[in-house]
Amino acid sequence: MVKKLARLTFDFFASLKLAVFLLIALAVTLAAGTILESVHGAKAAQQVVYHSAWFNLLLGVLGINVAAAALDRLPWQRKHIGFLLTHAGILLILLGSWMTHRFAIEGELALAEGEKGGKITLEEPLLQIVLPGTDQGVIVPVKPTPFQWEGKRPISLPGIAGLRAYLTAYYPHAEPVERVLPKRGGKPAAHVVLFNQNMKTGGWLLLGIQGHDSVDMGPAVIRFSAQPFVEEKTQDFKGALILQYNGKEVPLPVNAALAKPWPVPDTSYTLEVKRFLPHAVVEKSQLINQSDAPVNPACELVLRGDGLEEFHTVFARFPDFPTIHGLKPSRTGIKIRYDFPEETVSLNELCLLQGKEGKLFYQIKTQGIPGPQIALEPGKEYSTGWMNLKFAVTDYYEEAQYETGFDPRPMPAQGKASNPAARIEFQKGKDSHSAWFTRGDHQIFFLDGQPFHATCGLRSLSLDFDIELKDFMIDYYPGTERPASFKSSVVLEDPSQGLTRSTIISMNKPLEHRGFKIYQSGYQLSPGEADISVFAVGRDPGVPVKYAGSVVMILGILTMFYMKKFSNPRTFYAES
Repeated sequence: MVKKLARLTFDFFASLKLAVFLLIALAVTLAAGTILESVHGAKAAQQVVYHSAWFNLLLGVLGINVAAAALDRLPWQRKHIGFLLTHAGILLILLGSWMTHRFAIEGELALAEGEKGGKITLEEPLLQIVLPGTDQGVIVPVKPTPFQWEGKRPISLPGIAGLRAYLTAYYPHAEPVERVLPKRGGKPAAHVVLFNQNMKTGGWLLLGIQGHDSVDMGPAVIRFSAQPFVEEKTQDFKGALILQYNGKEVPLPVNAALAKPWPVPDTSYTLEVKRFLPHAVVEKSQLINQSDAPVNPACELVLRGDGLEEFHTVFARFPDFPTIHGLKPSRTGIKIRYDFPEETVSLNELCLLQGKEGKLFYQIKTQGIPGPQIALEPGKEYSTGWMNLKFAVTDYYEEAQYETGFDPRPMPAQGKASNPAARIEFQKGKDSHSAWFTRGDHQIFFLDGQPFHATCGLRSLSLDFDIELKDFMIDYYPGTERPASFKSSVVLEDPSQGLTRSTIISMNKPLEHRGFKIYQSGYQLSPGEADISVFAVGRDPGVPVKYAGSVVMILGILTMFYMKKFSNPRTFYAES
């Protein structure tokens, strides 16, 4: 019974019907993989088809079928030579394909001229989490996907107690975006649009967040402020003098030193500002003030004490400019710097104000003159009084949060760069933090009162030998700036073999060493910086096995043709 079952099993795996089914299934699978690759890229086809478990199973069953068909001919005879060689070639090709899938390495090496390196970067994202001040830390892989994915997949962090992480989104092709989302405890946020019949522009404003509380929309500056405009005389603000001595800096408001001599702390000297010139110019060897606008603020001052009296002139916009009298540095050892904020003063401004119970108001400044505060209703249009411009608050949140994130985008054209992005949620105790990561990102966040450092990078692999880039060379088509070819002059150093060799690497002329092939794949040129050459580095131990299998299979086909021709020549020529 056992022998019969074993024979039935063997006959099934050696049958021609199974071979035909496998070949049809393989053809359909390869066609589907080709279509998938054309739509979503090579990585998608590899992950879904060529590197999948079911495809490997299909190839494995095909290998068993081929081997069983060969064994079914036992005892082999001379006429079976071609048949056996053909099946042996197929088995070698399948073995080589498995070796490529299991052991092949593909990476990238970028070197600047004069730089030496022996580590390649692999397309394998890693996440490193460190708890500063402790020995707790972990580096874990983040499995990429060729498709847009959202969900909640746990990431194991065995090196940090109590910290949990989840992959909540992954975009293989991502585009950075800025978002304002409602969040309890956040800052007030308003989206403002400025428009007329010829233009339209807009943006988000967040109250109390520096860098996001104002926006220059061209015709005017729009602000979201807690304080209304007040009519001020700009000449009342005169900046500050910074005195440097005895290893410290002491600020002195110009207004204070204009009123009376100011004693310099911990010294016997006094400082007095004789004149403040908001728009200082030199005419006929004399320093005069041309206007009240802070174009070139300057101060004339005098230092006195211990029998000394020194006159100096300091300029806010030109700190290294010598004094108008050409004096040498002060004998007191005091260095004086003049700080006057270099702000762009807009004559036309729109200010949004948040009143009681979250209600909005607006105030308009025209030609530097502020107007009254007026109640504002989101969604309603209001006139500014400038260039027929109107404005409207299209969205308004009393509590909101500003964040940078990513949106998915289609697969870029061949040769174009693609930046993947992953959103990871961290949890510890009752606290949680969600952040987007791209390659090279480093972020610091706090959970349960502890700081965590998170870095996203790629796995590197040592080659056990070094490549030094001596010179990068690029040729252009005559009369154009289009690259015709590019190559690199490098030196290979392998201490374990005592080898040092100079060679040229180009796209069609790789450097081969220890099973690795190093191709010229790209470059980066930046004015004033060293040229950077980018190499594609790969090792595929399955290639020689697949080549050998192809040769053996062709030899087997030719042998079968030869044996058929001469085993019965009359039949062969009659059929021909």
